[in-house]
Amino acid sequence: MAPTPILLLGVLIGRHFVEAIFDHVWWSSFGADPSTLKSRVTAAQRNAAMNFYKANAAIPRTFLYVYLAFIALILIGHVGTIINKPRIRALNIMSLLCLLGSIAAHAVNWDVVPKFGPNVKLTVNDEAQLLYRIALCHAVSLAALVGAALCQIVAAEVEEEDVAVVRKKIKSK
Repeated sequence: MAPTPILLLGVLIGRHFVEAIFDHVWWSSFGADPSTLKSRVTAAQRNAAMNFYKANAAIPRTFLYVYLAFIALILIGHVGTIINKPRIRALNIMSLLCLLGSIAAHAVNWDVVPKFGPNVKLTVNDEAQLLYRIALCHAVSLAALVGAALCQIVAAEVEEEDVAVVRKKIKSK
């Protein structure tokens, strides 16, 4: 794959790591009883996460379009590589599936954004369950993006080995 989609994939992973600053406190609660969520995380941590996501919801939609353009370029790069490079087709298909899984995990959260409006008041239980749901979806999305990146790293290594073999053949002639 060309370097640009790989760099854009790195940008998306970096964005997810920024979100992980606020999400990681919920990761130890995955699978826990939803009624006990508010007692697992302090009020200050919940408040910091709510403020972060409210600020994200207030960002102009042009940033969402940039994010979608990044995803479109990455998808186009994956499809082009699948078509043009049969030697690493399986790795690129796995990477594409990981990327689509990440997109699907994010799509689950799209109905959550209106709950971060300026006039919306949530109870502590609702707030905890909302943040838990966001953290779970972001963790799945981040894991899928890392899987896609690892597939791309392995594909790049295979391509480098192929180039080294071709260079060796050229030098021996």
